[in-house]
Amino acid sequence: MMFKETLRNFKVALIKLERKLKDYFSAEGADIYTRLVRRIFLAFVVAVIAAGCSITIVLLIARIAHPMTKVPDLKEMDVVNAIVELQKRGLNVHIEPTFNTNYEKFTVIGQFPPRGLTVRKGRTVSLIVSLGKDVYKVPNLAGLSRKEAEELLLKNNIPYTITVIKDNNYPLDKVISQDPQPGIEVERSVKVKLLVNSELESGKYRVENFVNRPVENAVRSLLQSGITPVLIKQVASSVEEDGIVLGQEIPSGEVISSSSEVKLYVGVYGDSEEEIKKANYHYFSYVLSGLMPGESKDFKVLISDEKDKSKEILSGTLSANNNFLLTVFKSYGSTKLYLILDNSIVKEVSYE
Repeated sequence: MMFKETLRNFKVALIKLERKLKDYFSAEGADIYTRLVRRIFLAFVVAVIAAGCSITIVLLIARIAHPMTKVPDLKEMDVVNAIVELQKRGLNVHIEPTFNTNYEKFTVIGQFPPRGLTVRKGRTVSLIVSLGKDVYKVPNLAGLSRKEAEELLLKNNIPYTITVIKDNNYPLDKVISQDPQPGIEVERSVKVKLLVNSELESGKYRVENFVNRPVENAVRSLLQSGITPVLIKQVASSVEEDGIVLGQEIPSGEVISSSSEVKLYVGVYGDSEEEIKKANYHYFSYVLSGLMPGESKDFKVLISDEKDKSKEILSGTLSANNNFLLTVFKSYGSTKLYLILDNSIVKEVSYE
């Protein structure tokens, strides 16, 4: 009885509401402006309801077409097993390899999105995968000229130091010995130490022929010998000359003090006169001192110029055995360089 009475009252209330809405939107007896406003409002309400229904339908269809799944915890898994696990859940994979001495080779050390996040099937999961220790096989450098040895080491990204002696018992400008010995595999942080014979007195340097060599190669060689490189822009005739030494102020073979400067004319190429006008090559070098044996610091080098607000140009790890970094870069207009060690800015340099 009570339910029937409640239902009857509800029907009566609906009828009254319907009549009130009809009277409101028909606006009988009202002026034309009032009727127009009320009808526009009615059209707006209907449009909002229709849009809400459409969005709901689209979301339901998308949910059915692309079901959801949870991202699994993949850290410290073998990369092959991690890929299989993701494929089982309908997720795609993107791999970012990196050297890391703390994890075995082909071990997942990071992921994005993180574990436990609910995502749609078909989404790509990025995996950071360890390549283990960054190692290299020591080449045989004994008997090579200093230039040949340096070019080989630079080509293979092997750090090195050179000690020069003057001894008539050995051929001039040749590598007499090296450490470590050739053929063994060592970590990238280990420098190859070269002993080179020279007829020059201590504190003297014989200028090499840097023409047609990459500017980074020339800068590294000069810095290793205690010479300060000075880079001067020279407009290149083709893209192949971009970043190449096209000339040098001091001719090759001349002997100078090891504290001297050597000006290098570096090719700069651009697609327009404006780009060439603003472009320049610069270099940045840094020695991190005070590291204990076994201690290391991750670093990044960022630049900000008129073309890029923030651009990473170099990253890696500095250690007690490998505490020197060098980067040669091309920038446009006023430039600022930032050296970041373990997520802290330790040096800022401005270039014009």
